[in-house]
Amino acid sequence: MTPDAVTQPQSLPTLDGAAAIYDPDTAEHSLRTAHTSASMAGLLNLSEQEILTVWWAAMFHDVGKLTMRVEVLRQVGPLDEADERELRAHPAVGSDLLLAVSPALAPIAAAVRAHHERWDGSGYPDGLKGDRIPLLGRIIAVASAFDSLTRPRPYRPGAVGAPEAIGELRRWSGRKFDPMIVPLVVELHNNGRVVDATGVLHSVQHLPEAVRFPQLNALSARQWEVLSHLMRGERVRTIADKLFVSESTVRNHLSAVFERFGVHSQVQLLALLSGSDEIITLNG
Repeated sequence: MTPDAVTQPQSLPTLDGAAAIYDPDTAEHSLRTAHTSASMAGLLNLSEQEILTVWWAAMFHDVGKLTMRVEVLRQVGPLDEADERELRAHPAVGSDLLLAVSPALAPIAAAVRAHHERWDGSGYPDGLKGDRIPLLGRIIAVASAFDSLTRPRPYRPGAVGAPEAIGELRRWSGRKFDPMIVPLVVELHNNGRVVDATGVLHSVQHLPEAVRFPQLNALSARQWEVLSHLMRGERVRTIADKLFVSESTVRNHLSAVFERFGVHSQVQLLALLSGSDEIITLNG
């Protein structure tokens, strides 16, 4: 599968927009999970194609919840048996939705279907165990759990700090989670590379929706990551060091982002996204 097979179907942004409207909290959770998943895939030295695939799979790992009642999604406390069955169906439903969009999305759909499988075989929907669980699904499972633990969610208002979340992931390593994947979140956190895309989204809320979302949805995982660091005012050299790539690679990604947004410089892009006329120099 080529990256174009993932980025070309217009229904992907449409599904993303529908998810954001139906349940904004789940949409923001998915965006953060996509950043962390792509970063972990990079640490595993997966190919650009696999990184792009895990990015999109994480973006849509909860898309099956579009078929659920909102009151179930937002219920605080334990679910009854019927509601629990409805919730546990969402990985398979999401996978089927993506396959209905296009058979070319099969690798994404497989990861979506697998993100609630458990390393010990006690997960769902297929009860897969160990490395029989698709690798991208195992990555998303850890990234999603970390974000869920550190962010208040409608069904779980409380949240814990990153050290406590990491401790919880370690406690379930080898049971819920692949023991090879859990240390990757620790490495990302220790290096300040757990990306928070929500700040980027909040900074562009003043833009009309027709302007805002098409460009953002069109960015690759690496372009999103570069943009997130750029929005924090980091220089090209710093971004390159954090992402373990060359400065020319960062500049190439930035050039692609400029083209998407119809701007010609970092200053213009930051002014557009932040709504500010402040001049920020990021050379060198």
